[in-house]
Amino acid sequence: MTTASKSRSRSRKDDLDRGGGPTRAVRQLPEPVHFWIAHAPRSWRFCSVLWSDLARGKLGGFKRSTAEHDLPEYDLDHLDDLFYVPPVNRSLAGRRTELLGELVAAGVPALVQLWPGETIPKKLMAAGEGLLFPIYDLLQALLKGEVEQILKLPEGATVVWPLIPGISDHVETWEEGCELLAAKNVASVQPLTLSLEAKERRALAEGRPDHTFDALFHGSRPSEHRFGRVACEHGLSPWTARPPTGRSRLLNNRRLAAHLALAGEMCLRLERVSQGQGLLRAARGAESTSHDLEALAREGNLRVMDWLDRYGLVLVKELADEGESELYTSILQRYLGLVDGDDEEE
Repeated sequence: MTTASKSRSRSRKDDLDRGGGPTRAVRQLPEPVHFWIAHAPRSWRFCSVLWSDLARGKLGGFKRSTAEHDLPEYDLDHLDDLFYVPPVNRSLAGRRTELLGELVAAGVPALVQLWPGETIPKKLMAAGEGLLFPIYDLLQALLKGEVEQILKLPEGATVVWPLIPGISDHVETWEEGCELLAAKNVASVQPLTLSLEAKERRALAEGRPDHTFDALFHGSRPSEHRFGRVACEHGLSPWTARPPTGRSRLLNNRRLAAHLALAGEMCLRLERVSQGQGLLRAARGAESTSHDLEALAREGNLRVMDWLDRYGLVLVKELADEGESELYTSILQRYLGLVDGDDEEE
């Protein structure tokens, strides 16, 4: 154990002796729109530049004066699924590496948010294979108009493209960026429309042309759906794959829940509201049930799950029987514009 680790251990013991203890993360439902995050810090004041809060879909780092000097200790015993580690100031990169080492040692899977050019030590990545999942945030590059920073990404990276009206929602920028991302063979580039407060919009508009101010305050909400189609045209996936995390007996259920959730989210964006809501309800059921859904499918007993509607039944049965689903594929193809058709529910 290093001197720094011993010091933190003593500090943690002192906290416990005083009635304190490790910080508890906030539990949330793993969803594709929030990058499958299941546990997130309650607050994060360790990055003094703006960043994309993937767990909440908001702008992080706006209150720059609140930055702190060390990362907290987390209660690892309650982390049974993907834990979110947002970006940190450069001065805290070493402490983040130690935190990731603690997560790996405890078997906790973590989504680690980085900037283009940042890396996790190779030794740690090797030790944390199947537990550490880096994701690269393009927010700073897009705010500065430096799309070429994409060239700093490693091959096969997972990327988030934050969408801000008047700044990062131009189709021309999407085309240029997706071309560079395709050249880096990224695994996926998922768009994220950030929810902005009025004071954040004013700060983002400062020093920019009037048309950016108009877009920020009066423009339409950027379309993740449209971005997804542009990404698809460049051979890119617009969705981040769910890491195979969790206890072994639940892995199959979580795989089914991921397909149900993705299908439901795409249906909502295609304005197939009833179908989308039914599939999302099924995803929540698959996430929380203790029953083995694949076993129920083999036995023909899926109908005992009253949260599965007809679309959910079809999708789960197809995945359980064949390993793939025609229903899911048809929804995905329509979402990406690969097949013609209206947006009415089938």
